[in-house]
Amino acid sequence: MKGAFRISTHVMLALGLALLVISVTISYLTISTLVEDAREEAKNQEGTIVLERVVTQFRFTEALLRRYVLTAQPMDLEAYQKSRDLLTAQLTALIGKDVLPSTSQNDIRPLRDLIAQRVQSMDLTAQARGEQGLEAAAARAGSPVNRQLDNDIDKLFGQIKNDSSLSIARSKVDTERSSEMAKRLILVTGLLSLLTFWWAISRLERAQRRQSVVEAQLTDSEAMSRAITDSMAEGLVTATADGVVVSANTAVRHMFGYRAEELLGQNVTMLLPERYRMGFVAFFSTLPKREVGFREWDTKTLALRRDGV
Repeated sequence: MKGAFRISTHVMLALGLALLVISVTISYLTISTLVEDAREEAKNQEGTIVLERVVTQFRFTEALLRRYVLTAQPMDLEAYQKSRDLLTAQLTALIGKDVLPSTSQNDIRPLRDLIAQRVQSMDLTAQARGEQGLEAAAARAGSPVNRQLDNDIDKLFGQIKNDSSLSIARSKVDTERSSEMAKRLILVTGLLSLLTFWWAISRLERAQRRQSVVEAQLTDSEAMSRAITDSMAEGLVTATADGVVVSANTAVRHMFGYRAEELLGQNVTMLLPERYRMGFVAFFSTLPKREVGFREWDTKTLALRRDGV
């Protein structure tokens, strides 16, 4: 029964430790997931911002072209060309960064191609303004092809932005769901591990209290036995199988004239005359070979007091 109790307690302690490890592992995985989700969300937001900057730059470039068409000033043409170059660089950077969701990323190249076609058409418009005049440039700028390109660009940009917004929203929902589930798992496993440790510790404390009671009872029993033995009129000496004295009652001490500390730890043959000691040594040497429960009664021998009488 005692062995079964020990095994049960050890199993519960191991289970509590396993639950604690699981709780820590879940916490680590949850934190890693939340960090990754946060990075993905930040990536989507950054991509949306960069995309809006590109489209804003595109609209600004169109506005600069319209101003040049109206003024035909070299400085306006230079401003348009600088804005166009910046727009091209931003498009290249947007594709290289890969900061948008995979669904939106697939639409970036078509958007880049549309804007590139529109930029090429704007360059032809600027060229027409310089070579053919205002009417030719205005006709080219307002052509059905350019209007269709503008519509396609607006439509594709809106689609990409919508996909990115949906991806951000899904990411937030997934993060909140994962966080809530992780909180519950961590709470449950943590409580289970604490309850398991509490159960095992309480069992150990109960066993220790029971052992303390048994030891106290044993101590009381030994004290009572010593008191009874010490009050006996007959002399009583208790020795180990090697003949070493472990106790001697008051009657023995008075009978032989020794103090307790002079007898305890000594060989019992010190109470015998010299001629009997070898026989008793031989007797004690045979005790380990005797059967369990061996007893010998009515063996009598002469003893020797401390004063030699």
